[in-house]
Amino acid sequence: MPYNGVVSLSTQHLDTILARMRRGDSLTTIAHDLGYADHSGIAHRLDNDPEFRSALRSGIIGKLEKREQELGEATQNVTVTRADRLLGHARWWAERLDPARFGQLTKLTGADGGPIQVQVVRFGQTIEGETVSDAQHAALLPPPKG
Repeated sequence: MPYNGVVSLSTQHLDTILARMRRGDSLTTIAHDLGYADHSGIAHRLDNDPEFRSALRSGIIGKLEKREQELGEATQNVTVTRADRLLGHARWWAERLDPARFGQLTKLTGADGGPIQVQVVRFGQTIEGETVSDAQHAALLPPPKG
């Protein structure tokens, strides 16, 4: 993608960037290794690239595994706490980047796992001006006052 005859570093090193992202390397680390001040130079240039977005989602598992390994290797209270918080952040990030795989599933179901069933219960002789005339249901209602 030339721009005034110049190809951006992110375009030149696209394969390397994508491979490192899939491994779970942070975008900031990759950017620094390529000479960028921060991640925004890469993110801005590649944000609309489907391969970039795919690598971002693929890297989630790599990041989670790194954080789990750090937690498993932590030996002191401070390192355990730090590793646990970083793992929590990685999980939070995973939920935002790929909610279909890592997000909370919110689903309402009935008692047997099927659809929710609604039962209408009448507590008076009339509902919205309609008199209950069905003998079966009228027998369940209290007698009218007065």
